[in-house]
Amino acid sequence: MSTTNFFQYYDESTDEVKLRFLRSILNANIDLQNQFQLYAQTIPIYVERQLMTFNEFMNEIIEIVAQIKDNVLEIDPEDMDYDDYEYRGYYRKDWEITEDLINRKLEETIEGYIDDITIYIKLGNAEETMAYSIGVLEGIKTADYSGLDYFCGGADDAIMTSFTSSTTEAMEMITQAEFTPQSITNALTFTLNHLESKLISLDRDSLKIIDDWLFAFGKHKDCDLNPIQVLMKGSSEKAQIAPSLYAFLLSKKEDNQEWLNFAMQLYKTNQTIGGELLDFLLINDQPQFILIAHELIDLDTFYWSTYLEAKVNTQVDEALYIRIQTILLQYDNNIERYKKVSSLMTSDQKNTLVDTCYDKNLIVAICEVDHNYEKIMELARKDQYGTDLCIVIKPIINIYPDFCFNRLTLDIEKSLETEGNRESYKRNVLKMKLLSEIHAYEEKAKLFLLGIIKQYYRRTSLKEEMKKAGLI
Repeated sequence: MSTTNFFQYYDESTDEVKLRFLRSILNANIDLQNQFQLYAQTIPIYVERQLMTFNEFMNEIIEIVAQIKDNVLEIDPEDMDYDDYEYRGYYRKDWEITEDLINRKLEETIEGYIDDITIYIKLGNAEETMAYSIGVLEGIKTADYSGLDYFCGGADDAIMTSFTSSTTEAMEMITQAEFTPQSITNALTFTLNHLESKLISLDRDSLKIIDDWLFAFGKHKDCDLNPIQVLMKGSSEKAQIAPSLYAFLLSKKEDNQEWLNFAMQLYKTNQTIGGELLDFLLINDQPQFILIAHELIDLDTFYWSTYLEAKVNTQVDEALYIRIQTILLQYDNNIERYKKVSSLMTSDQKNTLVDTCYDKNLIVAICEVDHNYEKIMELARKDQYGTDLCIVIKPIINIYPDFCFNRLTLDIEKSLETEGNRESYKRNVLKMKLLSEIHAYEEKAKLFLLGIIKQYYRRTSLKEEMKKAGLI
């Protein structure tokens, strides 16, 4: 029987037949029983309920805003429970501890609401989800933090950061939840109508969170886009509140020019739209894609380089490919990235890359790939404190043996003259081990180490570390 015929037969079968079959195979298979139990525990919960009205939506927001304002005012910096503080294993000043405790109290003021938002998503209640989200957001933005600012500068930023990270996780649940089309329509309509009058007072962070929520609901499989398109048509205010949702609606039209014009206005400030525009241009206009990709990387180097990594190769644009790989190289130190682009880069590009790197391990690895041993020797010569000397000098100990032997012995002697603690001894022992690895200098290294032992015979810790390393 073909797949098409099977599903036709399945759809025509009665629920009783399906249930009897399900029970029979579950009785015979423990693994399927476990899978069924897991599925039953994780599927979204849908409960029949009466839909919320706009007035109820507004009252919910007003009540939550008032509660959060009261909760913030109740935080007393002079009455923190220091016994409740979890110490981090190192010294912290009193004001730093107070700041941590206040931030914790601020997070607690919204934790319950975040839990409620999660529950409402699972219940398929889009209106309550948005009412709570807007209520918390407006409560955070309008609360009075003046009593906390002396002890905790930027208290509003701290609580906003906590809310943003928590709601990001909650939004990811929307895709798997079950909603009625009317519940989503109400949530989007109520939110847009409520916020249209407040557009001037909304800051960029608030708009971004609201836009993310509305976009998540707008692209849900149960969303009826028709009433939302009617609602947003010709409304620049609503488009400003929910640019991602508006762009999504425009993308559903057969003629994509209106969407393209809108995306070109907002791609620099809206990452969702920016990503969609890049995807569109990659297929339809590669020269424009390359231009905008560079612009976006200039604005947010790591985010856009990561986004573009899988989309850009040498066939798309060699210069952009090199730029993305060398940017990400400096974030993850994965030398395999450099090996991919090394042969494509000019000497000037390579020198610029090395000069802009902060990690000595990465610089040395790059130079090794290019066999640029003179640059490594230059780094070793400039390392006047010897902190990274072992990292830098190891690849060239048998390429420039004279230089390396002299550089290491001088550094060890200088360090032992000025430092006498175990940590410094451990660093010096690493250098001593490198001395022993220089070909044709084994005897000189032994004599040097004997001289060190003789000169510093009273330093028991030094001899212990040398013995651990197998040097004596």
